Amino acid sequence: MSLNRREFIKLNAIAATAGAGRIAAEQVGDPGDSRVVVAGGVLRQQLVADEPPVRTSPHHVGERPAAVDPELPPGCAHQRRQSHPMGHLLVHLTSGPEDPTRAALGFLVAAQAAQDGHRVSLFVGLEAVGLLRDPVLDSLQGFGTGSLRASYDQLVEHGGHIYVSQRSSTVRGVTDITLEGHPAEFILPERLVALTFEADRVLCY
Repeated sequence: MSLNRREFIKLNAIAATAGAGRIAAEQVGDPGDSRVVVAGGVLRQQLVADEPPVRTSPHHVGERPAAVDPELPPGCAHQRRQSHPMGHLLVHLTSGPEDPTRAALGFLVAAQAAQDGHRVSLFVGLEAVGLLRDPVLDSLQGFGTGSLRASYDQLVEHGGHIYVSQRSSTVRGVTDITLEGHPAEFILPERLVALTFEADRVLCY
């Protein structure tokens, strides 16, 4: 099929708009003719190339939203996950009754971490072993760091572990009788080293 230039432009525009398919060329025009000969394959190739590829939208057959624990109330799907310990904190306390604010701070931080759900190990060494004497526990108050007894009770209530330096206790008169009624145990340096490497974080007071 032979088209003059104007007809070719018009046809090309119609084909591009309507998404036309084929135009087959059956004749070759006279070289002296002003009309343009269009090969159907060439025009078809050009029209197809000008059209963007058609993409099908993805489907999600078989996909389901995340299951919600039926035992938890609405809006509390994350509650169970948050109830698990998030880390292991070791508090290394050496400040004793002579520094009440710092001594109370060590217990305060340990108690708060335990309440927040962390696994907490509190190690007391040097002068801090004297903090476990009941008269000291009941009377010591930190400046802005609260009551030693209150923090101690909170730590114990939330499962904190208290470790006491055996060597520091021996030379300071802290004995098994001192620790009666307290969830605490004497340990040696090798156990302290192991606790240090087990912990995710270590705080020293």
